[in-house]
Amino acid sequence: MILWHHDLAWTTPRYQKELHAGYPWSLLKTAWPEAVQVTISEMRQIELAELMQIDKSQIHVIPNGVDLGKFLKLEEQTLGYIKRLDLLQASPLLLLPVRITSRKNIEFALQILASLRNEFPSAQMIVTGPLGPHNSANLQYFEKLIALREALGLKNAAHFLAELTDEYISDEVISDFYKLADALLLPSFEEGFGIPILEAGFAGLPVFCSDITPLKKLGGEFAGYFSPNEDPDRAAKMLAEHFKQDKVFGLRTSVREQFTWERIYSTKIASILKP
Repeated sequence: MILWHHDLAWTTPRYQKELHAGYPWSLLKTAWPEAVQVTISEMRQIELAELMQIDKSQIHVIPNGVDLGKFLKLEEQTLGYIKRLDLLQASPLLLLPVRITSRKNIEFALQILASLRNEFPSAQMIVTGPLGPHNSANLQYFEKLIALREALGLKNAAHFLAELTDEYISDEVISDFYKLADALLLPSFEEGFGIPILEAGFAGLPVFCSDITPLKKLGGEFAGYFSPNEDPDRAAKMLAEHFKQDKVFGLRTSVREQFTWERIYSTKIASILKP
């Protein structure tokens, strides 16, 4: 039997007038034989240990969690990518919502990611777009990127959705990645406009992009800029300093790592359900 305690009437002053001495009221402050005690927090763990006169090591703490898919209204396809790529362990998760074509300068993004992982070992990146359809050289460019990924040791950190599907990825799924990501990275050599910056603005994502005119026009004073030919270590340092100081990013990472139901089950619940 597992006894799960959220609030404790016997330790709450406002309930004292409603409680009575003796059985059955005493059942609420008695450590039942062979029952597993579970509280919602460390504070309740201490209260319950004092109330039942048992050592707190005999009480499991299992916090509440959040169903990420429902809370963010994620598409089923997105949930599949999250599970397959283990994206909830990313810290930070960088987003490149671009087609795979050389003018997007994706090799520079890979180099930035490799450098960033020196300070943030769990950093990952996801490139959502397919190969650009207007240039046959894009296949060779993609092969070059895959080889660079291997050389930089980023096989499990830099993800191309083009490797996982040949199907069209809907706007709804792309929007989901804006909800999941911690920053937009856009190191393009050339852009006619730069709609990902607008989308990042709506999504509340910090933007780090090349200092070409169209992107600077859109990002103004609100984005971080670097030359598309910048030293990747210097660009990575800009990102690292942001993430070190950003409390929103810190909280997002903490919640992703600890408070999804999948994480809570694997680290807290599964062990007490084993016979």
